Amino acid sequence: MRLLILIASICLFLANCSRVPETYNEGIIPIYQNEFPHDQGSYTALAKVYKGNSHTNNGFFISEEGLFLTNYSTALEYLSTKSSTENEALFEEGFTADSKSTEIPMEGIALLIEIEQIDVTDQIQKNITELSSNTEIYASIRDEKTRLINEKRGNRTDILVEIKDSFSGNRQIMTVYTIIRDVRLVHVPPISINASIASDSEHLISTIENEFALLRAYSAQDGSLIGYRNDNVPYQPTYHFELSEKSPESTESLTALGFPNATYRLETARAIQFYNRNVNPYIVSSLEIYLEKEDSLSELNTNRSLASVANRYSVAQNLKFYNQAQSQIEENDLLQIINTQDQAYMDWVNADTSLPTSYQAVFTYINQAYDIAQQTGDLLYITRYFSNFSLLDNLIIGYQQFLTRTENSRITESAVLQNHQQVLDQIDVNAELEMLKKFLVQMKNLPEDQQPLIIFDLFNDAESDQLSTLIDEYVDNVLSSSFLFNIEKASSLIRNYQFVSDPLYMLLEEITFSNETAQQNFIRHYAYLFPAQQIFIKAQMERSGGTLKPDANTTLSYNVGSFNGNKRSRNKNLFYSTNDFSGKAPGAAILDSEGKVIGLVTEEISESVIGHYIYSQEASYLPTLKSSYIIQKLSETVQNSSLSSELELGVDLVSSQ
Repeated sequence: MRLLILIASICLFLANCSRVPETYNEGIIPIYQNEFPHDQGSYTALAKVYKGNSHTNNGFFISEEGLFLTNYSTALEYLSTKSSTENEALFEEGFTADSKSTEIPMEGIALLIEIEQIDVTDQIQKNITELSSNTEIYASIRDEKTRLINEKRGNRTDILVEIKDSFSGNRQIMTVYTIIRDVRLVHVPPISINASIASDSEHLISTIENEFALLRAYSAQDGSLIGYRNDNVPYQPTYHFELSEKSPESTESLTALGFPNATYRLETARAIQFYNRNVNPYIVSSLEIYLEKEDSLSELNTNRSLASVANRYSVAQNLKFYNQAQSQIEENDLLQIINTQDQAYMDWVNADTSLPTSYQAVFTYINQAYDIAQQTGDLLYITRYFSNFSLLDNLIIGYQQFLTRTENSRITESAVLQNHQQVLDQIDVNAELEMLKKFLVQMKNLPEDQQPLIIFDLFNDAESDQLSTLIDEYVDNVLSSSFLFNIEKASSLIRNYQFVSDPLYMLLEEITFSNETAQQNFIRHYAYLFPAQQIFIKAQMERSGGTLKPDANTTLSYNVGSFNGNKRSRNKNLFYSTNDFSGKAPGAAILDSEGKVIGLVTEEISESVIGHYIYSQEASYLPTLKSSYIIQKLSETVQNSSLSSELELGVDLVSSQ
């Protein structure tokens, strides 16, 4: 026994001695700074994944024939649709294309490859002088951005041009992307989702967030980038990564390369307070209400359960993020930390009389901006999310158009009623009314001066412990009998416009009006905030002597770190790195010292979310799926397919088989 203990002690000692010390480097470095520690051309292997006009994920090329590694959720919408209509076992079976001809087009998915990143600050700010007002500064920057984007893009449809602010508007960075519109599904591993458990959103998160997918990019035969065509050929990237089988523990340095999501480290305490008290709570409650509705409907219908997997996973991930953000702000006493930083700034300004007077006045304007935002911010967010999530608004659109029609309008009574019936056929009325009840409680709990007028009048005398009951009764006894749920009643009301006095119609109109009014007031704060925040960070850049790091804003960036030995995952296929990449950078590549990919950053959300607001070594870690696991899974799954041969050449799978 003593010998066993001695051997164990020696093994533990050797393990500790051989472990590479953690390396921490605060902040991202944009690629345009030309300090990237690996092959300068390798960043072209990275790409953003777009669905429609939304940036949803990231990934990178791993073969010279356009094979693209990304997060599993990229393929989720396709898998959800097919599993509900064609193959209920698709999630559990997985998918592997036997050949390129059997790869499946991913409609609506595009890859954006960064080909240029330029600092255009001088061009953007050329018309701004010390005499420019806040409104003039805001308008000038907006107009110059539009002009430069239009000039760069011209008539081309195969590129996307963006100009994003860095350092709170003190720098402007133009990024040009090549757009690949023919993207096909090659492989997804089997996962434990089926009709009986697909309605559980928490299960979806734990099952999906740490898995991968393989896609392939295609171009025309002449190399031009066009949409799907049967005779397109695999896209040939200028660079692709090899997957490393190394253990991450044995690697001295790890480089995170990707498009980290937006961070807020350069914000003031007043800004974080606004997010914490006037924005995030309404986002959280709205997501909870919507997800509860969708999960309950999924429990009742197998097809709906599978068809809605992609949507519910996305909502559940967002909810998890905002819940984590709120708890981390409180647990870390974040407002006090940033308040202390703001006070240190003021002490620096007050101690140096040679500094511009604008440096001292900056908090006056920032506070003024958030005073304006706070006037209607709560109302704006709760009504916006209600409009996004509720299908009841779809019932009144036709009647609103009918009400404002002109003599030459083609909007007829029969057309409105026909559209009305189509909407009714697509919604679950009871589920929508239950969701409405919960949103009405949220709206009544707004500050009194922000409550929609109808809601204020209806429930002004309600005690807080009675509010939910009174709203339930009002919805069940009054709103549920609306003409919006009865086509015959609608037919009798439309001719003489009597529908305008219907209680539910009036309520929905009032919510829409409240949202529009709140929006009009809310946008006023930007004219004050943008120039003030710009001056604040200009001063901070001066104060730091040029060492201040920019906030992440989804432009291509990197950070050098190492294996995080202090953070372990229950999932043996994951590891954590110390890379400071904001806590949310799905699809980023983690490169070893040789420039090979040692891991794919997953969609796992944890307490590292605090990294969105401040830098903390304790929270500086990225959840990463090991390349060795990906290699192992592929070697088991695709042994006899053409994909196996391709990967052996492009990724060196031979040694793992």
